[in-house]
Amino acid sequence: MSFRPMGAFSGYPRRIMASVRFCPFCRKPFEDQPACPEHGLLLVDFQALPPVRLDQGQGGRFPVWTLRHGRGWLLLAASLFLVGFFLPLAAMHGAVEAESSLLRLALGRAKTLWIVPVAGCALVALFARRRTIASLRAVRLVVALLSLFPAGVVLARWFGARAAAVLMSERAGELVELTVGLGSWSVFVGAACGLLAAVELGTTRSRPLRVEQVEHY
Repeated sequence: MSFRPMGAFSGYPRRIMASVRFCPFCRKPFEDQPACPEHGLLLVDFQALPPVRLDQGQGGRFPVWTLRHGRGWLLLAASLFLVGFFLPLAAMHGAVEAESSLLRLALGRAKTLWIVPVAGCALVALFARRRTIASLRAVRLVVALLSLFPAGVVLARWFGARAAAVLMSERAGELVELTVGLGSWSVFVGAACGLLAAVELGTTRSRPLRVEQVEHY
């Protein structure tokens, strides 16, 4: 839902409003100027101002449950990391039947797998605390790194399990197959969602015109 705030300008005489134009970004009025001196954007008529979104709340802050502006991808990535931590990394079939969750491996020798839930919790914290356009844009790189690290750790651990499966096959003289577990898939998909979040965080649909994109109103 959107609205165009009229404010004090709604009562201005038409002859004054005809000479007053507005910056589409900061919405400040200027008289007899072609562009905003602060942002370099082409000034527009009052009727052409982009609508103000009500879902941003007071002071431009979003409600905590808002999933727009890339926040939905952020929450989905965090959820997949946390859920995947309790699912199997891989499964062995054939001469040896075994599967272990990321949690069980982390409690053993694979301590680096703790990065997965830590990254998930960090993304949840960002989802809860970053609730403005500017703050979302500021953490794009952080979100990208928090998405890539868990996937890299799981991938390295999976290749280690694959090497172990080959060694078991040679010793047992029978084939030991290794398949990717649900936990690994969950982390990989979560990483993809996190990268999408890093791209989408703080994006808006309306794009203000710049001076070089001159148009006639």
